[in-house]
Amino acid sequence: MYRRMLVTVDGTRRSEAVIPPAVELARHTGCSIKLLTVVIPEEHRQGALWSEEGSLRVGASEVDSGVAQGDAYVSHLARIMREQRVSVEPVVRKGRPGAEIIEAISELGIDLIAMATRSRRGVERLVFGSVAEYVLREAHIPVLLIKGEFRP
Repeated sequence: MYRRMLVTVDGTRRSEAVIPPAVELARHTGCSIKLLTVVIPEEHRQGALWSEEGSLRVGASEVDSGVAQGDAYVSHLARIMREQRVSVEPVVRKGRPGAEIIEAISELGIDLIAMATRSRRGVERLVFGSVAEYVLREAHIPVLLIKGEFRP
């Protein structure tokens, strides 16, 4: 069925709500997990009409530090997930979250994406947009969306 699942997190508890169902699905299907966080350099944030969900935000001079922090973060989560007997590889990318998630599909051989959504509404959604919506529109593979408040 699925061989490689991309799971996105951004450093918030809300984004981590995707982890329990993703681990359960991986255990049942035997697929491996690529655990992704995206570091957004300053130049990709200014004037953007999209949200930073799925990412860590850093200034231009802090990109290397942000990548190191992102790596420490996803490596820590990967260790915890491996305790539940799933194969997990941490991945850190730099750029706009939606675009980086879409690029990762082909680069990493992904056949399923799992991510949490913030459930923004109204003006907030109009102003900030949604990485989850972008991924749903652009991905050519199944996308599993979990509400950020998910409790197993």
